[in-house]
Formats: sequence, C-alpha cells, structure tokens
Amino acid sequence: MTRKNVIKLISASLIFIIIFGILTAVMEPKWNYYGNQTQTRVQAFYRQEKNSHDVIYLGSSFSYCGISPLKIWEEQGISGYVFSNPAQKAWISAYYLEEALKYQTPEVVIYEAGAILDEEETDEGHNRKNIDYLRWSPTKLKAIMTVCKNTGESKKEYLFPLLRFHSRWSDLDQSDFHLARDSSYYLMGTALKLTTRPASKKKIAKYDAWQPGTMEVPSNEIGPKCTDAVLKMKELCEEKGIKFQLVRMPSMQWSPEAYEIVQRFADEHEIGRAHV
Repeated sequence: MTRKNVIKLISASLIFIIIFGILTAVMEPKWNYYGNQTQTRVQAFYRQEKNSHDVIYLGSSFSYCGISPLKIWEEQGISGYVFSNPAQKAWISAYYLEEALKYQTPEVVIYEAGAILDEEETDEGHNRKNIDYLRWSPTKLKAIMTVCKNTGESKKEYLFPLLRFHSRWSDLDQSDFHLARDSSYYLMGTALKLTTRPASKKKIAKYDAWQPGTMEVPSNEIGPKCTDAVLKMKELCEEKGIKFQLVRMPSMQWSPEAYEIVQRFADEHEIGRAHV
C-alpha cells in the first residue's frame, strides 16, 4: 500500500469516527430533567478542579437528594461532591469511587448505604444513567462487563450506544442537539427540587400504618455482591489513607432492623473507625 493510500485510509477512518461520535452524542438520551441532571452530574464532576474536594459522597438517589455539599461548605467549610446517580447499586458505586479517585484525593469518602441490603440488579434504564456518561477508561469497561454479566444485557450496545439508540431519531428534540457540556454545575451533584405536591390518601394511609420495627428485611446479613462492593470501596480508601464511612439518609424504606444489620456489618469490618 502506497503512502498516499495509507493517508486516505487514515483520513477516512478519522472522518468515520468523528461522525459516529457526533451521532452517538445526539442519539443518546440526556437524562437531564428537572430535579435530576443525571448526565450533567457526571460530566461536571470531571470539570472539578483536581484534588479540590475534602469529601466524595457516593450512593443512589438518597445521596444526591439528601446531601448538599454547598450547605456543608457554608456551615463547616468542607468542600465535597455527590458523585452518584439513580438506583445505583453498591457494585456500581465501587466503580464510581475508583473513577473519582483518579481526579480527587479527599480526606473522607461517604457511602450512603440505602442500597446495601439490595442484591437485585436494576433495569437497563438506570444502568444506562449510571454508566453511559462516565469517561471511557478501564473502570468504565469493568462496569459494563459487570452489569452485562449480571443482567445479560448486550456488551456491544454499551460499548457502542448508537447501536442501542439509533432508533431515537423520531423522538429527538432541541435538547438533544445541545452538545456543549455543562461545566458549571454549581450544586456539586445535589438534585435541587423546589416543588411540592400533596401525598395521596393511599400513601398517607400507608405511612400512618407503618410502625418502627416492622420493615421486612430479606435476610439478617448483607449479601455477597454488596459485601464485596463495600469492602472494595473500603480497600480503595485505605490504599490512599482516606477515611471511609457509611451513612443513611432518613427514609420510610428503612427500619431499626436494617440499621442493626448495617451497624453489625460496619463493626465487623471496622468501617468508620480510625486506623492507626
């Protein structure tokens, strides 16, 4: 092959890659609706000044709905970022931590333990929200392999999202063409929700009937997948001299029984204790 043909082949390949990348960016769901900003929360993390945060918060929606790094900064002078997304399983949080520690060296990592008793996989939509907007790296590849192994979803469609979303062309709107990434996510990962709505009579009756100590828990111990994930987060922190802690946001889905299980687990594995 002549040098001219090589140049033509390289040029054609680059053009194909650029067009494929642009089409992927347009066709992928943006997941940026009021009170969530799933895409922006991930992309804005990468635009934080390197090693600028004292705390990284991990977990599911309980973390970004319940933790406000801005309020903590205002009252305590402690900077932080909530690096999480909806229905995030513990094993995905472990990959988020692995990714976060490439860019930040916090003093503390806090994992919101709402998902720690749940070994069930989530649906594809939530897996997409958690994976698609991570930067390409071995960490993202491991997350894809883990999810696809657990769920049977297509590896190719995670590696090449255009294969999954090419049919969205009829659903595209103006927001899909706003490809400039938001670098000013001032909420530091928090989902700001300013609206309220009354609870239905059915929900009020359900809550009135709930009594502390009546929540059914699937077992009296944390399952193997969640155990491995939480201990992996602990290990990643210990390697860098970072303190790792568990917290739980107030929730009607929690109970003293669940608390006892998690506290027993934390005590057994010395999570939240100082290591000398």
